[in-house]
Amino acid sequence: MVTVTRTPQADPGENRPVLWVDVSTSRIWSGPHVGIVRVEVMVIEHLLINQRFGLRFCYFDLRRRLHRELSRSQTEALLDRLKSTAVEGVPKHHRWHDVITAGLKKSTKAQRGLRILPQNIRQPLKEWISALWKLGLASQALLRFLAVPNPFRKNSDPPAYFRDGDAYLSMGSDWCYNDLDVVQSIRQSRGLRVCLFCYDLLPVYHPHFFPKQQSLAFRKHASQILNCADLVFAISSYTEQQLIRFACELQIKPPPTLVVNLGADQSCASSKAVTNLKSQRYVLCVGTVEIRKNHRLLYQLWMRMRSDPELPDPPALVLAGRRGWRVDDLFTEMEENPEVQNTIQHLECPSDQELNWLYDHCLFTVFPSFGEGLGLPVIESLAHGKCCLCSNTTSLPEAGQNLSVLLDPLDFMSWYAAIKTLILDDSMRTDREARICDQFKLNTWAATADAISTTVETMLHP
Repeated sequence: MVTVTRTPQADPGENRPVLWVDVSTSRIWSGPHVGIVRVEVMVIEHLLINQRFGLRFCYFDLRRRLHRELSRSQTEALLDRLKSTAVEGVPKHHRWHDVITAGLKKSTKAQRGLRILPQNIRQPLKEWISALWKLGLASQALLRFLAVPNPFRKNSDPPAYFRDGDAYLSMGSDWCYNDLDVVQSIRQSRGLRVCLFCYDLLPVYHPHFFPKQQSLAFRKHASQILNCADLVFAISSYTEQQLIRFACELQIKPPPTLVVNLGADQSCASSKAVTNLKSQRYVLCVGTVEIRKNHRLLYQLWMRMRSDPELPDPPALVLAGRRGWRVDDLFTEMEENPEVQNTIQHLECPSDQELNWLYDHCLFTVFPSFGEGLGLPVIESLAHGKCCLCSNTTSLPEAGQNLSVLLDPLDFMSWYAAIKTLILDDSMRTDREARICDQFKLNTWAATADAISTTVETMLHP
């Protein structure tokens, strides 16, 4: 049973209903503001600029199991921290972070050098270096965690006081950093009107791409959304349909849903060149390198190119995104395979400026993911006027706006033929880019925030 902690009385001068925006995910996050955190940061920034109603901020205290209020100045400082991280790349909060990063680079070079050793010595050394690599990654994560607020540390922020008529909006990773059972209890006792985001239901319908415990936790979270929300913002029509499907399977009446288009603003700041790519031709793939994104297909495609006489000098493949789960074997193959060592490059957590440069200077982009809730890299590619070859599954046709090339993520030969054609045929690329520039409809983060504001305003002032 969830209990609601008593909180202080509200400011008597504050009579109008307000929108409470939950920043639990952003508050704990470290590193560049990508994915869900980017949605939180960009929407909150525009809500602050174009405030149309009372606006307050809160986060969930995991230790005390209650929501605490964060002042406007604290929230603005939080946004500044996350945005500065995006410009500078991976944060260096501690001198040991640099030491560990250098060690990881040396361990990669050491693994490549093992090929000259006898097999009976090579294998144990390889396992030892691999263990050091994992320890280094864990150490980096710990140092980043120590640089942001500890979710279990005592704090002096006042409890959030939700009143009858207030609205509550969460755009974060509630299955990790929030408790929707607590939100539901507040909703029932105080008449709070709850708006939640649903990004996807991939862990429910594609559990084999996720750790088992995460799939189970997310399934519970999805059912909590159905029971708790007065309104659900879905980031695509596909995600909306999946949520309704899940509600039918659980025999729960789904809450009202609204599809809200995420922004894909192009940065006005000057782009920062990625030095080692300035003189290279390359194809770009943006996103976390994890099993669901199907990077192994790209690795195999670039392997095939090395033996194609019609492609004597194939372009590089650039993988831009952090290293995720279940790809250790893939990285080992790419690092040890002499055929692709200098052809496939991985850029961990590029800054926004670097990412803009990568989009602007690539030949085209590829995105062979098995499943997405939206597919923001597809939209970003089109926003930069670049052709994107992407999968024909889940929400990706929707993201592509009939301007991307849709391919079966399991059809190796179709992908190879499409990539080879775009590499060799400059006029085809130019024609596709002209069509994209003429027909692509760019949604801005300001428009995203405005759509949310309009909906919430209706709830606050029916």
